[in-house]
Amino acid sequence: MKKFILIIMLLLSHFVYAQPSIQVVGLFKNKVLLVVDGKQKLLRVGQTFREVTLDFANSDKAVLSFNGVSKPYTLGSSNSFGARKTSKASFSVALDASGSYKTPGSINGKVVDFIVDTGATTVSINSVVAKWLGIDYKSGKEVNVTTASSQVIGYQVTLDKISLGSIRLTGIEATVLEGEHPAIALLGMSFLKHLKVLNENGMMHLTQK
Repeated sequence: MKKFILIIMLLLSHFVYAQPSIQVVGLFKNKVLLVVDGKQKLLRVGQTFREVTLDFANSDKAVLSFNGVSKPYTLGSSNSFGARKTSKASFSVALDASGSYKTPGSINGKVVDFIVDTGATTVSINSVVAKWLGIDYKSGKEVNVTTASSQVIGYQVTLDKISLGSIRLTGIEATVLEGEHPAIALLGMSFLKHLKVLNENGMMHLTQK
């Protein structure tokens, strides 16, 4: 009898283990941004996180493998290897050890690391990143920007598209700062004003209005 109960418990535990909560929040060429059981991870093809392996990814879909089973996912797919779309575009960012909400996203189709910053007026990137993105920032309006340590020259520009998981916004105001500051792009209120922002238990939940 005890042996029978043990077998049943093992089968049940295996079933629960085989059904992780998975959400695809970002799709890129050879990369996917996942939230697995509440933990966020950027996976490259061939990499594994919590037993979930990325077999293939482009901007339209990803193929994930778990426990010997492979299934396609599209942007917004969620829950235990299903393919259920969320009703509204949403994205969640975990607070990291430095106290920042840091996450990969994209500007004009290219992957960029962001810090979600509700205290920043606009999206802010440095001129090195702007050149890499191919932005002619010096054609924008020149402004003086005060940072924590000094005052620098900035340029006001409009970004064609910013994506954060399934959230995609176009025509976003941004400031390009001359030099290498900020080291990580700041995702400020010119982007966040289009979203509902909720902070809860070390997670920032963003939902498109």
